[in-house]
Formats: sequence, structure tokens, C-alpha cells
Amino acid sequence: MAETKDFSGKVNIDQELLAILCCPETKQDVALANDALIARLNDRIAKRELKNKAAPGTESDEIRDALARARGAGATGGKLLGAGGGGFILLFAPPDAHTGVREALDELREIPF
Repeated sequence: MAETKDFSGKVNIDQELLAILCCPETKQDVALANDALIARLNDRIAKRELKNKAAPGTESDEIRDALARARGAGATGGKLLGAGGGGFILLFAPPDAHTGVREALDELREIPF
């Protein structure tokens, strides 16, 4: 995939690639989300207004608590990965929040990649 980083650190997706992508469900064109949209979506997810359509009920109270603590420490989002009682929480956080997120979830094992 052709992508570059500009001087601000934001990812720029190749415009030709963006032009051919569409939502698999609605077939609407895909557009890059701005910071305001991402913040609104994360807020709705945190309020449980948006849920996982593919596998409802996969989040335990423990996972919800870990995600809430990560968001409180500066993470902007997270994704539950894996199945069968074992898996991972993939977190998204700006670099300046990494230390705080690690401290908030110090009982969990970090898998660097």
C-alpha cells in the first residue's frame, strides 16, 4: 500500500487507492476520518452506543475495565483480538501516552511488535 508520512506525523493514504475503496456493507466511498470524527466514535464506543456487530458479548467486565483504564490514561482506542478465552487487547495511543497506558495496565503482559 502506498502511504507516506508528512512532517506532522499524520499518515497520508495514496489518493488513487482511496478512490477505489468502498465500505463492504453499504458500498459507500471510503474517506479518511478526521480527529473530530475519531473522538466522536471513541466516545460512542465508550458509552456502549456502538458495539461489535460480528461477535456481541465477547467483552467481559475485566476487558471493559482494562479498556476504560487505557482510555483514561490516554489511549484513543482498542481492539479485542483472539478467541476461545485467550487473546489480546490491541491499543492505540499517541506516543506521549504510552507510559501512562503501560502504568494503568501494569498487571497485563505487554507484547511489543
